[in-house]
Amino acid sequence: MSGGVTQVANEAIFIDSSGPNNPPSGILKNAVTVESTSNSLLLAIVRPTNTPVYAAMYFSEVRNLDSTQTRSFSIYETSTAGSDPIQQPIEPPYGSVVVRELNDYTVDSITNISLFATLGSDLPPLINALEAFNISQVLTDGTDSNDVEALALLQKTFDVLGEWSGDPCLPAPYSWDWLSCSDDDTPRVTAFDLHNNSLTGPIPDYLGTMSYLKQL
Repeated sequence: MSGGVTQVANEAIFIDSSGPNNPPSGILKNAVTVESTSNSLLLAIVRPTNTPVYAAMYFSEVRNLDSTQTRSFSIYETSTAGSDPIQQPIEPPYGSVVVRELNDYTVDSITNISLFATLGSDLPPLINALEAFNISQVLTDGTDSNDVEALALLQKTFDVLGEWSGDPCLPAPYSWDWLSCSDDDTPRVTAFDLHNNSLTGPIPDYLGTMSYLKQL
């Protein structure tokens, strides 16, 4: 059963967060735990989807335990098929972090991901942070290379446009403010909106290579 969840502050003055994913040390300054070792800590409810899940869990001990104290727990998945640990037990280190990951994780039925104390643990399970993503289809190589080359020349011609960097069209909701893109697998630039940039001079010939460009 799951007990009431409590937030606790990490007593460590310095926490070394180096390691997998290099998490910011700020996420390790607090943790959540449950009342006793007889309570489980529910992390997530995972439903069947067409895309796998990636999850990273971050654990850092919040107290400087003495030799008589132990905090040890395992990650369990619980579904209609039963309840089983899916990784080796975790003993979170004090002053640093251990990271556990679920890669390309899929389920056939609704599944609970929880932490359960091991039999020899004096203290209940805890977790400092968790991040999870659905992994979608393979990404494209980005905006059409001809359009990217033309945009680079445009930025060299007009310095005011030079502050924009990264892929011009991707991710889709966050294309560069002054252009519009198609929704093709390989996006194409379809329009410019440059009226707020105070540009002067002739229209560069190289924009003619942008075959999807319909509006300046």
